[in-house]
Amino acid sequence: MKAIDEVRERLQIDRWHICGQSFGAALTLRYALTYPKRVLAQIFTNANGALRADWTRINDQRNRASIEDIRRNGHAAMRRMIYHPCHAKRFPPDVRDILSKDADATDAAGIILLLEQATPVLSVRERLGDLRPPTLLINGRWENQFQPARNWLSETHPHIVIIDIEGGHSINIERPQEFDAAVIHFLSAPERGPASQSGTQWQAK
Repeated sequence: MKAIDEVRERLQIDRWHICGQSFGAALTLRYALTYPKRVLAQIFTNANGALRADWTRINDQRNRASIEDIRRNGHAAMRRMIYHPCHAKRFPPDVRDILSKDADATDAAGIILLLEQATPVLSVRERLGDLRPPTLLINGRWENQFQPARNWLSETHPHIVIIDIEGGHSINIERPQEFDAAVIHFLSAPERGPASQSGTQWQAK
């Protein structure tokens, strides 16, 4: 969190809007919990790790297996991971190619470090009651695995605004126009605050 805040300081920004997707959503949510006075508002997308109820033995076994596979096989193992961009069926082909090349250039040792030290403690589920900045979840409703977490969030934390869009996990890439419209709508609210859009939910098609 300190590293993110150092970016804000270098850019000489007093308070800012932040946005996180998937793994990045866990980081931006944690940042907003750590530095609430520095966040004007935040947006995040489907983030199973950020809203995971607990870290089970099965989670741990799968994570360790991924780590060992990457240690043995490097980027070939990373390409087998379900969230590698090469598997994205609904990305524009040129975007998928660019992201795949970037992923293939990622330092394998760095990915291992993230899996070892960050993934098991990624969830902020139990801390969301302390969330103060206005927050929007843009939910890709086609990702079935995430919908129980989305529904739990709606029931348990109605101060978090939810917008559902027809798309999958990477909704910001799959439906960029709808995603941008949802962000603009949220940030343009005349009196946006923790209570101003409490419980608000609408659907973009």
